[in-house]
Amino acid sequence: MYYVPNEQEREIFERYKKGFSNTDIKLISDKEGSSHWQNGIVLDKIDAENVTQKLISMGIEARRGFNPMHKQEAFSEFDYITKNNVSEDLFNKTILLPSGAGTTLEEIDYVIETVLGVI
Repeated sequence: MYYVPNEQEREIFERYKKGFSNTDIKLISDKEGSSHWQNGIVLDKIDAENVTQKLISMGIEARRGFNPMHKQEAFSEFDYITKNNVSEDLFNKTILLPSGAGTTLEEIDYVIETVLGVI
């Protein structure tokens, strides 16, 4: 059994989906049955780190996606198997956006407008 998103999580996801629908920005989780507990975007041709820093400087609590385990200090001594470095590639392109329980739809709209203005 998987997590069923609550109404607010679905509303936030749908707001991001609509806001980025006419762009090249991809949402991390756009599949039926997704929990939408975290909303993120994938930027294929734009420096995600630069965009993240600009969003932070504008008061938006954005952060990069999950750092691959083999890049984390606690796991650095272990071997890993990879093909095409997919996890690193995704990390380098991903930004996680605000989507917590206290986030209003107006704040989501501000995030969308700001992201579109930055890129």
